[in-house]
Amino acid sequence: MGTNLDRLLPGLYATPEDADRWIGVLDTLCADMSVRNAAAQILERDGDRLRPVWTARDSYSLAHAELHDRHVNNEDNPRLDLRLGAWRPKNIVRDGDRFESRSPHFARLRAGLAAIGLGRSICVTFELGPERSFSLIMHKSLADGRDFDAADEGLLEGLLPHLRQAMRLAAAIDEARLRTDALEQAFDLVRTGLILCDAAGNVHWMNRSAEQVMSGSPFLKLRGGKLSCLRTADAAALRSMLGVAPGADVSRHVSVIGDADEDALQILCAPMDGTSRPGRPGPPRALRAIFLSRPGAQLPIDPEDLMRLFSLSPAEARLAAALAAGVSVSSYSQSRGISVGTARIQLKQVLAKTQAPKQAELMRQLCGSVIAQTLPRLH
Repeated sequence: MGTNLDRLLPGLYATPEDADRWIGVLDTLCADMSVRNAAAQILERDGDRLRPVWTARDSYSLAHAELHDRHVNNEDNPRLDLRLGAWRPKNIVRDGDRFESRSPHFARLRAGLAAIGLGRSICVTFELGPERSFSLIMHKSLADGRDFDAADEGLLEGLLPHLRQAMRLAAAIDEARLRTDALEQAFDLVRTGLILCDAAGNVHWMNRSAEQVMSGSPFLKLRGGKLSCLRTADAAALRSMLGVAPGADVSRHVSVIGDADEDALQILCAPMDGTSRPGRPGPPRALRAIFLSRPGAQLPIDPEDLMRLFSLSPAEARLAAALAAGVSVSSYSQSRGISVGTARIQLKQVLAKTQAPKQAELMRQLCGSVIAQTLPRLH
């Protein structure tokens, strides 16, 4: 038994980061236990049924997946119907532990298995959480009349705690990846450019706004994965900002890259010390958060968002969006083909609904609104 576990465990503990490693694990299990196939599943309770939400198969099962799905691995599988048979709180389960030998459901299951050349089965199962469980099931070949013995059960009992731990690790890694993906998608909606880099300017990640800002900037570029300024003075300023150590008296630096015109970039650099917490394996990596803004750029705001946020009419929202983008009332009236007087009446209505006493206050509200901090929707 020890030798079998020694062969299984390296691959098993690699599965949380690489689910494809399950194929090798199941192939090894098939060889060590002299079974025809093996499959691992995560099952979720849906009323009176169990529904597979994830499945891993050995090489043989993968090669015959269509046949297996047609005869057994489908909605008609009696094993997935909680109303059929009797459930017992066991981690090592055989079909005979649930179904009576003369049960018509058991007969239907055996007929489906026989159609694909499979016979006796044994299963390792345990709860993963509310309404969710893990199942590892193996079948002998139909031509193999032997039953699973005490040595087989002993191997599975020894494997059980490692299966639990591997699934806990997989759940933790999946949750971390989910959070990371969600954060990256959220930051891609933010109008301010955000770059994570190290002290040498090597970029580890940037959001969509940072990519757009840098693609249009004549002063700051990404070369070979590293931030690069085209002017000597800007490069010196950037090196000074990136060189501030986490925990220093200065918690952040601000600077301007480029000329004082619409192409200039405002940069804020904040050292991050969360990546070098004590106890973490590997060398510490203190990153910098670089925030980019191009103050000369227009501020496009979706009029539909303004309608919802301030209860404006479509005409009022269009005017407010134009003002936020830097368009004057007279220019707006000309572009819309309305009189300046009509535009000014609309402006008064906007001021009243936003409770802004004057246009400057309206601009403060619009530029400070949540919709001004995010990119416009894609239509």
